[in-house]
Amino acid sequence: MTRSLRVPSSNFDNRFREALSLWQEEVVQLGLVDPVTTEMVRLRCAEHHDCHT
Repeated sequence: MTRSLRVPSSNFDNRFREALSLWQEEVVQLGLVDPVTTEMVRLRCAEHHDCHT
């Protein structure tokens, strides 16, 4: 499988980056999602961001 190149972070407006960061911080603190779903999302995000965690 060939991975596509990631979009360079310089393409994003700083306001968007700040808003996304704040939103992600709030979502991480939510306790409404069960542990299995949380882990599935974490693994999917790790694959998407190619961080191998």
